Amino acid sequence: MSEIKLVNIKKEYESKKLLEDFSLTVNDGEFVCLLGPTGSGKSAVLRLIAGLDEITSGELLIDGELSNQKIPKDRNAAMVFANEQLMPQNVYENIAFGLKLRKLNAEEINIKVREIARILNIEGILQKKPKTLTAHERQRVTIARRLVREPSVCLFDDVLSSLNDDLTKIMRSELVKIHYRLGSTFIFATRDQIDAMTMATKIVVLNGGKIEQIGSPREIYTKPQTVFVATYVGSPQINLATGVLNLNGDNASVEFCGMNLEINKDSLVENLSDKQNLTVAIRPENIKLSKNGNFEAEIKSVENHGAYKVLTLQLGEKTLNEWSVVTTGDEEIKVGDKLGFEIDVNKLHLFDQMSEQTILK
Repeated sequence: MSEIKLVNIKKEYESKKLLEDFSLTVNDGEFVCLLGPTGSGKSAVLRLIAGLDEITSGELLIDGELSNQKIPKDRNAAMVFANEQLMPQNVYENIAFGLKLRKLNAEEINIKVREIARILNIEGILQKKPKTLTAHERQRVTIARRLVREPSVCLFDDVLSSLNDDLTKIMRSELVKIHYRLGSTFIFATRDQIDAMTMATKIVVLNGGKIEQIGSPREIYTKPQTVFVATYVGSPQINLATGVLNLNGDNASVEFCGMNLEINKDSLVENLSDKQNLTVAIRPENIKLSKNGNFEAEIKSVENHGAYKVLTLQLGEKTLNEWSVVTTGDEEIKVGDKLGFEIDVNKLHLFDQMSEQTILK
């Protein structure tokens, strides 16, 4: 197992900044997901840790030891890529290949190959050739031939992106189980928020080569620190509106979409201004049907998902805002209905409109 520290890392490629002033600590045995869109710097971080690319400036520490100049084989890091090609030999030989390069004897290789095959539940396909494997089996074999070396840190570069939905769900569950069994440090790069929310013990949200927020899945979802994090994580996507902060002595309220809702002033950071422009956000599940609610809206669409429904609301003639609401599946609602809704004020997310940073403690 390994602790990984990146300190003030800068990575440039052909005058393009991939990472700038990037600092991150991955603790021993954590399952960390690097979450962000294409071009956010996820793969760059993995490649720097693995030693596949050189660091422009800054320090990479592996177990407290400066590792900037270490060659990949001396870092004890294994990197798994999406759509990785297997050799034409059978599965056993694919998994054993790296061990043979390390000059292990045949008995040691056999023990290690069969143990990792047991952990990944591929014991029954060791004699099969890659061309006969399913996508799910190929992915397991790819992971097995990296993990068989017992690396201190395992790096996964968007490895589930090529699988269909059903196989992706299975592999998410399997990776969590494998991490638990091995106790290794896992760093998983993904564009998919569901990957991160379902597998990680810690999520690092990236945007434009910079860290937007670090936290547990619950912290990322319930306490987003920026507008980007709030909108990137969550489905249906969080509802947004422009608003104004009203401060009057010990009282505070937020005015948006024709509403003026009182909020707890103690929940706000210091040094805010009266009439400060805000971006107001509320998740769809934090708006409830209510006859005496905060606002009335016309139903523009209804999506049935069995146990729940997703409603699209038109907030009124004076605003162009369309919001989503999640409600129970047994509610009888149709397009064109005008209904009342109640916002859970304690679940409002408030961001300064200029910096797009939260103003909540």
